[in-house]
Amino acid sequence: MLAAVLIVTFAAIFSPVACRGGPSGTDYVEGELLVKFHSGVSEARMVEVHRSLGNRLVESWPGIRWYRVLLKEGVTVPEGIQQYRRLPEVENAEPNFRRRLQPPRQVQPKRLPQ
Repeated sequence: MLAAVLIVTFAAIFSPVACRGGPSGTDYVEGELLVKFHSGVSEARMVEVHRSLGNRLVESWPGIRWYRVLLKEGVTVPEGIQQYRRLPEVENAEPNFRRRLQPPRQVQPKRLPQ
């Protein structure tokens, strides 16, 4: 049950954004990517992929196959995305977008007819 809740939460956070999406198109953490590997790719192979590109794994959600990666110095987010998306093991790669919660809307109470 917890896994299902985590998957739904993660999907809600990351599915509405794309590389060119987001509020300003560049509202992401510079030097970081989120990478998703195809099912069946071993942990050892994933580590090898990151290492071969000179990147470092920072955080992982193995149940849903997403990984937060620090790009090596000098590699831009768009370049990193292209590098990962070219690999057959990778299902998707996208920026680590910043998400901001909207402040609650102020609702005026309605007066009921008397």
